[in-house]
Amino acid sequence: MRSDLVAAIFLIVAAIVTVRYWEMRAPENHGQTQQEFSDETAASKHSIYKRSVKIRIGQNQQYFTQAEVNSRSLPFLIDTGAAFVALRESDLQRAGMIVRRSDFTQPISTANGQSYAARVELDEVEINGISVRNVDAFVLHDEQLDINLLGMSFLSKLSRFETRNGEMTLTQ
Repeated sequence: MRSDLVAAIFLIVAAIVTVRYWEMRAPENHGQTQQEFSDETAASKHSIYKRSVKIRIGQNQQYFTQAEVNSRSLPFLIDTGAAFVALRESDLQRAGMIVRRSDFTQPISTANGQSYAARVELDEVEINGISVRNVDAFVLHDEQLDINLLGMSFLSKLSRFETRNGEMTLTQ
């Protein structure tokens, strides 16, 4: 009986060591891909441990995608230079959230100069199955922002993101 127990423990330890060894040797798929507004989406890659999405670069050399914010589809420009996700006020309303004029208290610098934004927390932001919860975001008046920005408050919660050969890969 004791030898059976020792053999079982040995097999469990050997299985764990083997899995860890192959995990370390397997190449990682990094990054998340972006979709263009034309709905051209690269195939998602799935594995036991990671999910990656590839997004092709747009004609203007930028990465555009559709993301679900609180289960509502919204257009985004992926902006690694933006510290936070930035949403147009009308798109935030489409996502089921409302900010008051008095909420616009956060001073920000934009390409158009100094302004004020409202700070919110989005329940969930998802791109093709890659889902991030509790994402900090700024809300700007529509005339201050042409398109929503998917910034580092989303990207930094991924395990990895990278650009290579005209594709951005996002990995959770």
